Amino acid sequence: MGKFDGILFCTDFDGTFRVTDENCEAVRYFQANGGRFTVLSGRTPEFLAEHLTDVLPNAPLVGCNGALIRDHRSGALLYEGGRNDFAALELVEPFWKQEQCFTAILPFDKSGNGYRLARVAAQKDVLTMEELKRHVTLPIYKVVCIMAQSEDAVLWRDRLQVLAGDRFELSRSWPVGLEISCTDANKGAAAKRLKEMLHARVLVTAGDYENDISMLRAADIGYAVGNAEPSVKAAADRVTVDFREHAIAAIVDELDQQFS
Repeated sequence: MGKFDGILFCTDFDGTFRVTDENCEAVRYFQANGGRFTVLSGRTPEFLAEHLTDVLPNAPLVGCNGALIRDHRSGALLYEGGRNDFAALELVEPFWKQEQCFTAILPFDKSGNGYRLARVAAQKDVLTMEELKRHVTLPIYKVVCIMAQSEDAVLWRDRLQVLAGDRFELSRSWPVGLEISCTDANKGAAAKRLKEMLHARVLVTAGDYENDISMLRAADIGYAVGNAEPSVKAAADRVTVDFREHAIAAIVDELDQQFS
């Protein structure tokens, strides 16, 4: 038996897990000693699989803020969340028409086509919500609203959360990136779902931005990296080093000492 048997470590990707030699070596050590490691991100599982070739997770990848859980080794889709309606788009539709601070809206849907509603259209961009809906293949896993300024993202995060109630979680994934995720398929719900799937006894998570807060709260041990937002640090059990200082390696080292 390994010292990390029964421990599942889920980390965010951007701003948290930097693919460095130090981090990769630490992950391989963690896995070799019985730990299960994966990445839980707002990006798609396919994107993550392409960018994690230097350190292959030994637990399923989780994408779209928790709406998709995929076994990247077999290709099997283990969980699909999201909604089979346009409720997330309809939540922001009236404000898109009235508020210029919404600069683009991008639904992550089953097609993966990447069409956006944008003020200034480029390739694969459309100019009306009606046209965007025609390109969507349900279910919609999450919707990203790109705002003009970070202040706009904070303001509309709070306003839309009131309107959304408990149907959706509104959170930022970067200063001007406002995400709408289903409450039952956010990062926290996904981390707990994966813990149950793998029969893990300890859930460790790490993150840096607002959309990571739910999985830090869901964890037995939740880490905020040193560059995390203040609200993320407040939600974490522990704060580690900046992600540019090999934060994942630092966490594994701390777990190594704790579980020796």
